[in-house]
Amino acid sequence: MNDLYQQVVEAFKAGDKQKAKSLLEELIKSEPNNADALFGLSMCSDTFEQTKSFLERVLAINPNYPKARERLDKLT
Repeated sequence: MNDLYQQVVEAFKAGDKQKAKSLLEELIKSEPNNADALFGLSMCSDTFEQTKSFLERVLAINPNYPKARERLDKLT
């Protein structure tokens, strides 16, 4: 696990979703097709629309991402 992703995990576990979101956005700039980072952003999103959009992007990259499918199914 790279250092940036480890910081995301630590921020999320500490309840600092804003910091986790900021770090994930930084990660996505360099790795726009990182399904794990996009899923993380869905967990930090502020709105239904953002969450849904991130989950749909995850599934477009990896249709077999079970947590994304489960979460999207619960939202819709």
